Amino acid sequence: MMGFFFDSFDAAKCKTHIKLACNRVNLLRTKKLQVIDRQRREIATLLQNDKTDLARVKCEHVIREQGITDGLDILSAMADLLLARFPLVERAKKNEPCVPDILELVKTIIWAAPRSDIKELEVVAKQLKLKYGDEFSKDAENNNNCCVNERVHFHLSYRTPPYHEIQKCLSGIAKQHGVAWSEDVPDPIEIDGFAPTAPVDTTPPPSSNPNFSQGPPQPSPAV
Repeated sequence: MMGFFFDSFDAAKCKTHIKLACNRVNLLRTKKLQVIDRQRREIATLLQNDKTDLARVKCEHVIREQGITDGLDILSAMADLLLARFPLVERAKKNEPCVPDILELVKTIIWAAPRSDIKELEVVAKQLKLKYGDEFSKDAENNNNCCVNERVHFHLSYRTPPYHEIQKCLSGIAKQHGVAWSEDVPDPIEIDGFAPTAPVDTTPPPSSNPNFSQGPPQPSPAV
């Protein structure tokens, strides 16, 4: 217990666990994709048997798991980039402000680690907290000033998929598995005299960091 109060940043430990975290992401991603594929087949069977309500329930889970997988892909790319720019972490003194070149990377990892189910990433986050201090860490954990990568935040935050997103997923599954299924779209629900006429756009927001706007980031120049 006393050792906790004397913990200090360990650069070698941090770098090692970044590499381990990236490997773990690949394993977890493969596992999740296998589960998603199985669940999509189960949903196709439900649609074929006219059990649409149950299919919708299962579809929510598929959407959620696919979102997590997408978020982990981006997170892995960010961890790789942080590893490439790690000299910027090592040069900084304890509690010194984080340089802009790695600010989003560091804060995103701190925010995402407890939501990722990746223990190695939690070790990395702990090391970064030791490096940059409590105030910095709290800003990251609370996503103050929208400091966390927007796409990672979108995919790893819990949300209930809207009706039209579930319908789109079901339609895609039916088409993929050759199931004859037509959407049963209900009339808009009127609330206090107002009925929505268009679905809400739930497309993940573009990242504010150009490194992650299109595909994985490119390696940064040597520091």
